[in-house]
Amino acid sequence: MKLLLAVLVVALCASSVAAFADIESAHVENDNGRLDARISIERNHEEDLKVTLIIPELGYRLREGPFEDSDSQWNVPFREPLPDVHGDYLVRITVSNDDGRKVVYRYVTI
Repeated sequence: MKLLLAVLVVALCASSVAAFADIESAHVENDNGRLDARISIERNHEEDLKVTLIIPELGYRLREGPFEDSDSQWNVPFREPLPDVHGDYLVRITVSNDDGRKVVYRYVTI
C-alpha cells in the first residue's frame, strides 16, 4: 500500500511540471487602445504555449497562441480593443500549455 501511494505521489508531481521553468519578465502596456505584452520565459523546450491576459475588474480576457517555436521571448499584440475606461488595472498574465502554467501580475494604465 505504501509503495502504491509513493508511486502515485511521484506520478502526480511529474505530471504537474511545466514545460518551461519560469516567467523571467512580463510587461503589459496600452498601445493606442489595445494591449501589447512582452513576455520572456526561462526556457521553452515544448510547443503550444499560450499567453492569456485577464483584467478581473473589467471582466476582460484575451488569449493568443499557441506559439510553436522554441523562442523564449515574445512580443504579443492583442487585437481586441480595450474598454473605454481609464485608470490603473491589475493584469493577470498566464503562460501555459497542456503540461502546466505560470502566472504573474502586472499593472497597466488604460
